[in-house]
Amino acid sequence: MKMYLRIGTRKSTLAIIQAKNVSNALEALGHTTELIKITSDGDEIQDKPLPSFLGKGVFTKTLDNALIKCEVDVVTHSLKDIPTQLINGISQGAVLKREDPYDVIVCSEGSDFLNEDFAESSYKPVIATSSTRRRAQWLNRYPNHELINIRGNIETRIQKIKKENMDAAIFAAAGLNRLGLQNEIEKKLEWMIPSAGQGAIAVL
Repeated sequence: MKMYLRIGTRKSTLAIIQAKNVSNALEALGHTTELIKITSDGDEIQDKPLPSFLGKGVFTKTLDNALIKCEVDVVTHSLKDIPTQLINGISQGAVLKREDPYDVIVCSEGSDFLNEDFAESSYKPVIATSSTRRRAQWLNRYPNHELINIRGNIETRIQKIKKENMDAAIFAAAGLNRLGLQNEIEKKLEWMIPSAGQGAIAVL
């Protein structure tokens, strides 16, 4: 039976691209879809590091509530953002083919902190990430580096790298790939253990 489906998504460019992937898959099966753009708590609060408020569901709770209230028919999330325990009444319906699961770094112009000779200097590189997982692994490997928080969508964070006093920031490769920003990637961090589900799009 063909259906009309309202797909809930965050408003960021990346979230919309991911939701369109789901939309295209559903329309290929003969369904009609509409994207319903919703602002999450994580998008509204930009002045705090993620671990300090609302927990893992910071980017998903608002959309999930819209699903519970029947304001949308399905929602799309990055699988890594979904809490282990789903809200009562919601189930995971599908997971799209996973993109590159690894983390990568994007460097500021002219930064040479990855150069082996440069690493022997007394300079203390500044690396940006708001992820506790990434922070812990980076400091375990580079204990002399300084880690700072960074918030905003991918495009905003890349601009901050270029304008503010930092050497690099850590991103998920999948997000940069989906946005067509592969040229911004300086190096893939194959030594860093990625978040469970990173690179995959889930449909609830």
